[in-house]
Amino acid sequence: MNAALALLTAALSTLWAVPPGRGVEDPLEGTEWRMRFRSEDGWLPLSKADRLRFEGGVFSSSEGEAYGFTPTGYEFRQNEDGTSWVSTQTNPDGESTRWEGCRRGDRMEGRFTWTWADGRARTYRFEAEPR
Repeated sequence: MNAALALLTAALSTLWAVPPGRGVEDPLEGTEWRMRFRSEDGWLPLSKADRLRFEGGVFSSSEGEAYGFTPTGYEFRQNEDGTSWVSTQTNPDGESTRWEGCRRGDRMEGRFTWTWADGRARTYRFEAEPR
């Protein structure tokens, strides 16, 4: 029963996700953000900074591009908390990154997960502000 509920929840959540350019105004389009990573528990600020861009229906990370992660599409949905979005990128080494964020006005926060080709993964939190 739990598996059926999880499958139904996943299916419904994809119905709410809107790829850019589908008749709904995209509040992320044309924005650029200065971002800082934090460890998953939030205690350790990391020195890595990044620039996130949403342009032409494509998400990019300046730091990710340095590791071979090419810009890719993203999906978003608007809710009472703000605009939630998600994007998954891959590189030629078989690694992937998954970005999940929420924009609330001029602030953004979310999670970033890097998965290596061998299946190991590390998740970080991030906070961003308009650049």
